Amino acid sequence: MRTEPLSSNELEFLKLQLKSAKRSFVGFFSKFVIVIFALSFVLSFYKAASGNQNAFSASAYFATTTLFLLIGALGVYIVFLLFHRNLMLDIRQARKTIEPCHISRKQFMPHNNTYHFYIDSAHCLSVQVPKADYDRMNPGDELSIEYSCHSGIFFGYF
Repeated sequence: MRTEPLSSNELEFLKLQLKSAKRSFVGFFSKFVIVIFALSFVLSFYKAASGNQNAFSASAYFATTTLFLLIGALGVYIVFLLFHRNLMLDIRQARKTIEPCHISRKQFMPHNNTYHFYIDSAHCLSVQVPKADYDRMNPGDELSIEYSCHSGIFFGYF
């Protein structure tokens, strides 16, 4: 097993993966903000109705909303970092792992017309290959797979 620098295409692919993940989290956070505003509004009315006050308090609404948004934003940011830190490490280091492995068996999947090599790698169980490679290689032959070092995103084989 060895590491090599990522090609520009592979690095761009990882950056697109991270951009897509950021977009998903922004979409989630925007829905979260709407829920927080509604929850703060309900809690402010509940507090006003349960106390001696008969009116809605704008300052209570603002304080509740600010507190919920700060806690929520911090939580979403921490979750994003936990889930995507390996991808960010791969982009920062720009390295990939090349692992030599052997074909343990060949398998044709008739339901979707694809060809697969099952390999003896701890990282990857099987590799989908074109028909030409399926016909050319046999069990026991060696091939090398490429994947990102930290997040394990598969790039290909040779």
